Formats: sequence, structure tokens, C-alpha cells
Amino acid sequence: MVMMMACKSQQQAISTLELRIGQLRSDSTAMERRIRQLSDENSYLSEKCATVEQSLIYRLQEKEDSLRMKEQVLNEREQSLSDMKARKEQEQEAFDKLASAVMNEFSEYAPQLKSTRTTCSQIVVEFSDKVFFQQQSLKADSLRESILVRTARLLKRNDDLRLIISVVSDSLLTAKEKPEDAWMWSAMRANVLLRELIRTHQVNTQYVQASAVYQQADKRNAHLGKNRVMLVFQSALLPCIQR
Repeated sequence: MVMMMACKSQQQAISTLELRIGQLRSDSTAMERRIRQLSDENSYLSEKCATVEQSLIYRLQEKEDSLRMKEQVLNEREQSLSDMKARKEQEQEAFDKLASAVMNEFSEYAPQLKSTRTTCSQIVVEFSDKVFFQQQSLKADSLRESILVRTARLLKRNDDLRLIISVVSDSLLTAKEKPEDAWMWSAMRANVLLRELIRTHQVNTQYVQASAVYQQADKRNAHLGKNRVMLVFQSALLPCIQR
């Protein structure tokens, strides 16, 4: 009886153990599945993180490249502005030197006979027409030859220098005068001076031209009279110099 009970108890223990083993095996299988699932999730997340990291690195590189490009453009613009400023200073210096040479050439003539000024690109030497012509005539006055000699010398010394001879007639005419006659008279006088420079003083025809101007006399230089002769010098190389 006792042995039967002991055997039955042992069988129950074995059954319980087998049941426990079965549960453990089931739990182990479930844990293995969970581990594989977690491993797969970990691989996915790792891959996702690597993709995001690579994207961020690429965007950061793009930003850095963009900043370097903008910095390069800025440096190039600064260099360009610096070069422009230096070139402008050189042009200004060259124009001032040219203007000084022109004005010095005519410095011996008294202030009551002439007036000088500069624009952004021109050097203007203005004389009373009486310095060049006898009254109401095309014949030369005493100073015309010396002025033309100096003018020709300037043009031959400076290959880039160009000249416009402008004879100005006052537009405020008397009742007996006609505008077309005044302009024609100015044109004739301008052409006389042009021919003398070319024929007598051997000035290149490409360096000089003549023009007749019909306008009201400039009141700033009233001492020169109503009718004037302007020698307008301009460099063929220098641009307009803004002061």
C-alpha cells in the first residue's frame, strides 16, 4: 500500500515536471521569437538611423558648400570693388595730369583773354573770339598763331588726346542779325581754324574736328564777350570722371 502510494506520488511529480518542462519549452520558444523580433526591429532602426544620419550629413555638407560659395562670391565682389576703386583713382590721376598739361600750355595768356574748366571728361579752354580773329573778319589776330602752335603741340604729345574747336555765337542777336547768318559765320570761323591746324601744323585729321554753336553766351565768363572760341580737349582712353 505504501509502495503504491509512493509510486503514484512519483508519477504525479514526473507529470508535474513534464508539464513544467513543456511550459518552459513554450516560454523559451516565445522568447526566441521575441528576441528575433527585437533583433529585426533593432536592425530596422539602425538602418533608419544610418539613413537619417547620412541625410543630415549631406544637408550639412550642402549648407557648408553654400556658405563657402557665398563667401567666395563676397570676396570676389570685394576684390572687384577694390580693383574698381584703384582703377578709378588711376583714371582720376591720369585725367588730372592731362588737364594740368593742357592748362599749363595756355597759362601764359592773361585771365581776361581766356577761361579754363573741366567737366567729367573734357578740358575746356575758352577764349574771346577777338584773340583769334579781327573784328567781323576771318583774318588772324596777333595771338591766333601762338595758340594754334600750342594746341598742335599738345595733340602731338598726347596720342589719345582729341580736340573739338567750337566757335560760339551769341543767340541774343540784334534786329538786323539772323540766326542762320550767325551760325554760318561761326562755322566758317571754326573751319578756318581746323584747316590751319591740319595744313599748317600737320595735325592728324582724326584728332580734331570743328563745330559751330549757336547759344546764349555763358554769363560766368562775361569778360570774354558774346562770341567765343572753345578748345574742347578730351582723352579717347579715359571715361567720364565723376568727381
